[in-house]
Amino acid sequence: MPAFAGILFSLFICALKAGKSPSMSPRYQTLYNRKVKVYRWLYEFTFGQCGECVSSGCACTDRICSHVESSARKRGVELERFAHPLRFIGPNGCSVPPHLRETCTIYLCQKAQGTPGFDKDRYDRLKVLCSTLDWKLMCLEDDVT
Repeated sequence: MPAFAGILFSLFICALKAGKSPSMSPRYQTLYNRKVKVYRWLYEFTFGQCGECVSSGCACTDRICSHVESSARKRGVELERFAHPLRFIGPNGCSVPPHLRETCTIYLCQKAQGTPGFDKDRYDRLKVLCSTLDWKLMCLEDDVT
């Protein structure tokens, strides 16, 4: 079974076990798909500003990795670990999709924000979009629990 089909099947089984799930509603799926896209935009923007985090230690910590892993497990997602001290750093950098590591994706240190040409308005707009989508998704989840 292709990986995507396996994920959908797992979501279906979780919904059956829970009895009701927002992840099955078209509204939830639309918002979640937007979240994936907007977090990708924010990741591309922040990564373009600063790619030194792993070597400088200014943002990445194992404590955050632990939180990301715990949150992913609650969503039914298992993340691949690597031998790097920051468990999700593989040969191509962090292997966790931006929408599953919200804190990491949103964070940009003051040094990076102070670089010439930094587009603070764009950064702020993207953060607002991300937080708005997260809030709407949480509200839908609260409505069914």
